[in-house]
Amino acid sequence: MTMMRSRGAPQAGVVEAFAGDIGGDSAIVPEPEWVDVRAPAETLGQYLKRHRELRGINASELSRTTRISSGAIEALESDRFDELPGEVFVRGFLKAYAQAIGLLPAEVLARYTSSRRVVFVTPLPMQTPLQVARDEHGRRFGVAIAFVLLLILLSLALSIALRPRGRDMPSVLSQSSHTSALDTRTMTV
Repeated sequence: MTMMRSRGAPQAGVVEAFAGDIGGDSAIVPEPEWVDVRAPAETLGQYLKRHRELRGINASELSRTTRISSGAIEALESDRFDELPGEVFVRGFLKAYAQAIGLLPAEVLARYTSSRRVVFVTPLPMQTPLQVARDEHGRRFGVAIAFVLLLILLSLALSIALRPRGRDMPSVLSQSSHTSALDTRTMTV
């Protein structure tokens, strides 16, 4: 049978456990650390504001030092990043803010990225196999129609270009057609 008990004045966070039936060997087991689950984690804005206040810097002084407007500093500290001009500006503001209050800019930017990661996930549009087949069939049909129209235009152009004209006829053919026309007239008379 195993028992958990502390002997005398145990060190903080350490409990001795012994196995009474197994020969009395004891083992030192660390106490579990208790975390208040109800308390939410500190947001990036709260983190920045807390460190600014710890350094004794007010918002207007920080605004002058970093050349960031007081409204933008208030938005950063309230986690209202969507009200700021754009992603590039937000990152620049965070970097300047972190440097001004003595924090590592890379750490602040990493916290920002991890807090915004969920926002940037967008699903890709997917096509069903039927839509893919319909699109491919539509393209093939359009190419076939274009090819047929091209052939028709080419044959029309060739027929116009190669059509014999009256003055372009060889003289032998024009004389034979002229004499045959005379022969048919004399026979009828």
